[in-house]
Amino acid sequence: MNKFFVLIFCIFSALMAFGQQSKLATQYYNNGEYEKAASLFQQLYEKESGNEYYFQKLTECMITLKQYDKVKDIIQKEIKKRPNEPSLVVVLGNLYERMAQPDMAKKHYDQAIDKLDKNPQNIDKLGKTFIGYALYEDAIATYNKGSELTKNKKTYALN
Repeated sequence: MNKFFVLIFCIFSALMAFGQQSKLATQYYNNGEYEKAASLFQQLYEKESGNEYYFQKLTECMITLKQYDKVKDIIQKEIKKRPNEPSLVVVLGNLYERMAQPDMAKKHYDQAIDKLDKNPQNIDKLGKTFIGYALYEDAIATYNKGSELTKNKKTYALN
């Protein structure tokens, strides 16, 4: 019986420490301490590579710190892991935008729209990703293509 309680205590402690690390990383990020935040988000992302929040915050920190080569590798690896998620291509395009390469950025934005399938979740996510980067024309193009793919003009109406 004591072994059971020890096991529960260990699991609970590990979960609490993991949650504390996430809160601390977010606090560093919100305070503009991007190096500290990046270090913690890197650790969290390595433990939970499917966590989009950690991926997003890690890439934002690294872009802010101008660690372009490192963040490019991380984004490209994520694209390889999830090739059917066009919003990741937009993240790469944003990196090129921040690196003052607007032609490469636009190429990736267009590629993301071209990769779009008729899955409504992908359409919504891609549109919201463009909106998050204030790329409203690309968001409109996404929703227009989404309407064509789903053959439902009312789903993504822009009235």
